[in-house]
Amino acid sequence: MVGRRAKEVGADIVLVVGDITNFGSVEEAEKILSSILEVARVPILFVPGNCDPPQLLSCSPRSQNLINIHAKKRRGARGRGMLREGGIYSLKAIFRGDEE
Repeated sequence: MVGRRAKEVGADIVLVVGDITNFGSVEEAEKILSSILEVARVPILFVPGNCDPPQLLSCSPRSQNLINIHAKKRRGARGRGMLREGGIYSLKAIFRGDEE
């Protein structure tokens, strides 16, 4: 459903914020995220929620288009914080991969 809607509106990315599973496994979360990616065909950024397994917080999925942004801090060209807990300031930093 999410992937289909993203495709319908021409989304550039999909942001999944918390509770990907209902106390499921990391494998279940990856399967859900991969199914969204398969339909939407755009990068999926996600932040695990309190109903997700703790191991998902540090998980790096196999697909480069499934991006875990939990507690990441990235820096832009001028050294300013681009992404941090609480908000995304520039999506370019995410795809550039200039993680601190």
